[in-house]
Amino acid sequence: MITLNIRGFGDGKVNKFGWVRGLCYSESPDILMLQETKLNTVNLDWVRKLWGSCDCDFIQKPKVGKSGGQLIIWDSKSFDATDSFVFDFCIGFEVFGKAQLTEIVGDGSDPWVIGGDFNEVREEGDRLNCYYIESWAKLFNNFIDNCGLIDLPLGGRKFTRNLSMIALERKHSDHCPIVLKDDDKNFGPKPIKVFDEWLEMEGVAEFIKGIWNEECDGGV
Repeated sequence: MITLNIRGFGDGKVNKFGWVRGLCYSESPDILMLQETKLNTVNLDWVRKLWGSCDCDFIQKPKVGKSGGQLIIWDSKSFDATDSFVFDFCIGFEVFGKAQLTEIVGDGSDPWVIGGDFNEVREEGDRLNCYYIESWAKLFNNFIDNCGLIDLPLGGRKFTRNLSMIALERKHSDHCPIVLKDDDKNFGPKPIKVFDEWLEMEGVAEFIKGIWNEECDGGV
């Protein structure tokens, strides 16, 4: 998942389109969130060229005047959108999980992610060379707490489920692209060998559940 304040796609002098398309190619995101696109309504062909594939869908909020504009693109192979909304200051969508997002929360609730260009910070050390207002930071922290959000550490791996949030190189914007990924797939040596064909056999799920629930002398 990538989020980026693109600061407008420009007048063609700077190839921001190619930059974002390159990010889609190198990072292979399931979701791309862009702020400050400064675009009017875009069409599907344009979005597919930016995404680098026909397997995508999107929602958009056009610019207002000379500023604003938001765009979310997602991999239609990973997600089926069931609902979407466009408000004054944000856009979003609800998906049916082809992807295993439920592993992020692990408590049976529906996982959700908020990304964007927030103009407020959580504490004074988060902002340099800018005026810090403690009461505004308190409101922002209350918003995060009341929504049950988790502020992932940038570049760290303190959150469970191997999630990491990384800032990429800033090139054609005064904002860095932020990548949220679950990229640690090494869980150590496999205790058993499993062939993909086995999982397609009829009754395999019931068989595994039955074996799993059997009592075993001297083990678990």
